[in-house]
Amino acid sequence: MTIFVTGCARSGTSLTTGVLGALGVQLGTVNRLNEIDAVRDKIIKPYLESMGRDRLGQYPLADRENLKPFPDFRARVLAAMGPAQVYKCAKLGPLWPLWKEHFPGARYIIVRRHAEDIVDSCHRASFMRKAPDWHKWVEFHLECFEGMKRELNCIEVWPFKAVSGDLSDYKAMAEFVGKPWNEDAVRKQIRPNQWHGN
Repeated sequence: MTIFVTGCARSGTSLTTGVLGALGVQLGTVNRLNEIDAVRDKIIKPYLESMGRDRLGQYPLADRENLKPFPDFRARVLAAMGPAQVYKCAKLGPLWPLWKEHFPGARYIIVRRHAEDIVDSCHRASFMRKAPDWHKWVEFHLECFEGMKRELNCIEVWPFKAVSGDLSDYKAMAEFVGKPWNEDAVRKQIRPNQWHGN
């Protein structure tokens, strides 16, 4: 089973991916934000640039109705993932038709956060600087997520609930990916004082 984690940047995708690891999903070689650099830097960013879109996924955003063909996308992603069962990518939403084409049997976890909290976090993060209107940027992603939910095998999770002590979304996520629930391991991933919604 291949699992993809996405959501607006600043929503808690890193935390959610860490929780998957704590539940026994193989993360592979990841950086401190639980990203696989080889996929992000060698495949996703160049693909966005090839269409004249922002490599950071900020502005201009990819046009999901007019994505360029990428014949060997699946093979390249799997090779870059190595032993990993999951790949986290906040840029996946606008590109979801490409992922659907090449990974039709994958499971997708959409990480959610309230729009105003995302906008506030984007204004405070120095590297989130390109979108002229963060509200419209969030709205665009929400439209993408609605399309994903219609077409793909998805579940939504809200990390802020876990930070507040309610682990129900992550428990549902464990069932969704076929892993036994381990509350102690999950709680060790959650550090409320470090919650920034990354």
